[in-house]
Amino acid sequence: AVMAYTADGTGSVELEPGRYDLWVSRGFEYSVHRQCLEVPPYVAARVTAAVNREVDTTGWVSGDFHMHGVNSFDSDLNYDRMVVSAVAEDVQMIAATDHDVVTDISRYVEALGLRHRLVAAAGQEVTPIETGHIVGFPVRYDARKPEHGALDWTRRDACLLDPGRGALLPVME
Repeated sequence: AVMAYTADGTGSVELEPGRYDLWVSRGFEYSVHRQCLEVPPYVAARVTAAVNREVDTTGWVSGDFHMHGVNSFDSDLNYDRMVVSAVAEDVQMIAATDHDVVTDISRYVEALGLRHRLVAAAGQEVTPIETGHIVGFPVRYDARKPEHGALDWTRRDACLLDPGRGALLPVME
């Protein structure tokens, strides 16, 4: 399967000659264009598709609040593609909730010129494996802190706490 996302509804994909089941969509609010496409050798096949709004969502916001990108151990999705795929499916708000790190994707939205189409929030998926997963947003992104300010659920620093004052003890080397 070949998938392509576009923020403006235009694009191109290289395909081997053959017969394809083509789908064009723009999220849950719209119809789906589907057709059989024959791609001949050495010739560009051009498709013009129309999708129609079928669900009135006036006053509603479409959002995805659980998205992982390359900062998460279980994803190889880059943030440019995350943003474009959200806009292509007419999602209006997203939260990057990478495992145990805070990721601020608003700079990708801005760089792609899509601020008028998409709001991005920084989030985090806290992953204490024994007790499940906990997703939270919005959270504060801080480039100066480890994992950009993510909650440290492991309490890796617990053994360094001074029991009487709650302050960190010096580490002996």
